Amino acid sequence: MPEACDELVLVIDDEYSILEITQQTLEAFGYRVITAGNGAEAISLYAKQARGIAVVITDMMMPIMDGVATIHVLGCINPGSKIIAASGLELATNMAKANNAGVRDFLQKPYTAETLVRGVREVIDRPAAKDAYGSEILATFAARRHLRQKSVHGPTTTWRGAFRRSAKWPT
Repeated sequence: MPEACDELVLVIDDEYSILEITQQTLEAFGYRVITAGNGAEAISLYAKQARGIAVVITDMMMPIMDGVATIHVLGCINPGSKIIAASGLELATNMAKANNAGVRDFLQKPYTAETLVRGVREVIDRPAAKDAYGSEILATFAARRHLRQKSVHGPTTTWRGAFRRSAKWPT
């Protein structure tokens, strides 16, 4: 089975036993793992370490914040995030929901160590998603965030701000 290069994996599941077994399995193959018991906790962890997390594995059915909502928020934080959805219940429905949320990879529970490790390695090794112009989505996201920060803090750094300050509206 493929071994890790010290990549960080975020595992999200409300079942403690699944979190523990998944963490132990991934760590045995050289991955670093952080865990969250629900989507809200995962978002907090991801927001702090987004650039360091290579892949997220999320359960689809959880209390507080389910998998679909978690996937959407992760995508807002980092449109280039690599996510694997997992579920054992209502498989067809949850696969469709994950697919509609933009997730291409799915682990059916219960999964074997081999399936888990191969799936994680495959997703990590896949090239980053590209936008219509061929640039990495993450770079686009970073540029947008940079512009937002400048428009909030700078005097006239956006075209709207510059126009409002320099142009006279017709009467």
